[in-house]
Amino acid sequence: MVQPVCNDDGFRVELFDAAKVSAGPIATLAGTNRETVPLVLHSAWMPVVSGLVDAERLRFSDEVTDAALASVPEELHSAVHAVAEECDQLW
Repeated sequence: MVQPVCNDDGFRVELFDAAKVSAGPIATLAGTNRETVPLVLHSAWMPVVSGLVDAERLRFSDEVTDAALASVPEELHSAVHAVAEECDQLW
């Protein structure tokens, strides 16, 4: 279960195991500068995974443009590129 949370501390997203919600979140995504996330945030649940469709995949690193990095501190640019390239290798 994915739950967006907005309060005085800012915005975060909490991920729960749907079978054990009372155990609390198993992961939390929160920015460091009270960033916001668009309200189009959504998730999907699949009871069975049947494998990936053989289709063209978009590369994460293609999305790391100068415009996308404009709000990221310069000293973090190389880390963003490294993570994007690592994500490219997942497919």
